[in-house]
Amino acid sequence: MNNQRKRRIGVGVALALGTAGLTGCGSTASSPPHSVTNVVVWSESRTGVVPIDNATDKAMEAAFDKAYPQYHLELSRLPSSTYRTKDFAALQANQPIDVIKMDNADLATYWYDGAITPLNKYLPQWSHHLRMNLFTTTSVDGHILGVPDNSYALALVVRKDWLQQYHLPQPTTWTTFLHDAQVFEQHGHIGFAESYQIKNGAFGWQYESWLYAAGATSFVPDSSGQGWKPTFQQAPGIATARFLRTLQQDHVISPNATTLPWIETWTQYTDGQAGMVIAANSIIPAIEQAGLLNKSEVIPIPSPTHPYGKPVALAGGSFYFLNSHAPNKAGGLAFLHWLLTKSVQIKQVTGSWAKGDVPIELSALTDVNAAALRGNNPLDLGFQRVLEGPIRQEPAIKGYTADKTVLSEALVKIMVDGAPISATLSQTANTLAASTQ
Repeated sequence: MNNQRKRRIGVGVALALGTAGLTGCGSTASSPPHSVTNVVVWSESRTGVVPIDNATDKAMEAAFDKAYPQYHLELSRLPSSTYRTKDFAALQANQPIDVIKMDNADLATYWYDGAITPLNKYLPQWSHHLRMNLFTTTSVDGHILGVPDNSYALALVVRKDWLQQYHLPQPTTWTTFLHDAQVFEQHGHIGFAESYQIKNGAFGWQYESWLYAAGATSFVPDSSGQGWKPTFQQAPGIATARFLRTLQQDHVISPNATTLPWIETWTQYTDGQAGMVIAANSIIPAIEQAGLLNKSEVIPIPSPTHPYGKPVALAGGSFYFLNSHAPNKAGGLAFLHWLLTKSVQIKQVTGSWAKGDVPIELSALTDVNAAALRGNNPLDLGFQRVLEGPIRQEPAIKGYTADKTVLSEALVKIMVDGAPISATLSQTANTLAASTQ
């Protein structure tokens, strides 16, 4: 990391913490100041899923520097194999980091340990941006914590025909989720199709809100130093962990796979083996093509609440967070505000996703994401992550050909070009959006 530029904080803090200082997004500056302050951003990069792209990073730096001449964005990448241990250690050691991008699986640890600062604590006037869509920000107990880089709405998809057949309630709480999954298993089905290494401590972002509702208060490194495990204050959390480990051992395909076997999990559901699966809303086209859309219940996550009745609002994906001990908090806030207010095309998705080429990273600055942020369509947010995901590595799926995966190449192109999606998918999206209100 280049730290040769001198940091200057005082004037910048007054600028960013004032309402007028950020409302103009830097447009009021007629000439660069005499000195420039670095805004240091650490960003996780999941090599193998989203490759490190230096050109994109340089484009982001140049665009931000142009908007805020008093600052210089210094973006550093952390390899996927080390970022979870190194970034947290760096924050604890008060290294000069202003903003850090991480998977929100780490949110609970950082939040409860005071390593990240709520954004609405400083800039309440951002609310019209931050609250534009529930799934575009990460919040806990009313504290808005992060700005998305790639985010998407998670949904619990349930066979509602099975719920009716076995006289079960819709699983909108952790308790009913466990109960319904167990009943499905008692009738010879897979209760819950899951694709993450739960038994190894990597509980993952998919369960953040569920575990929080069950009593989890913090995520800590496990004994291997590579995974994470939750700590609980209440017995239901421990019971939850044990139940999830049982599901992992009994039902998960390829538990030690290096890539996430989403396709296999989805196939379990679309083949009628599993009663429930948690996935991005991008699973909906697969369910539709399998003829199960009318037989399924799509329940947006978050659906649970904290045991004390406090709502939890979490999305999946990677988020930018403000370091509570940032040496240049003003510059960090300026960067986060810029992400929310600017619609700058850094790159287009290139290559053929369906043929196995690795798509480039979609950031909060791409047209696709900007359109999703402006709208109220959780399904749009789901497509972003699918473009980055490991689905491209699957040569074929039962019922599909190599050139017609869960989302066809044509559909991906439609989304990237910003054209309306098909009428059928639009109707599905509208239904899903209505269910979140």
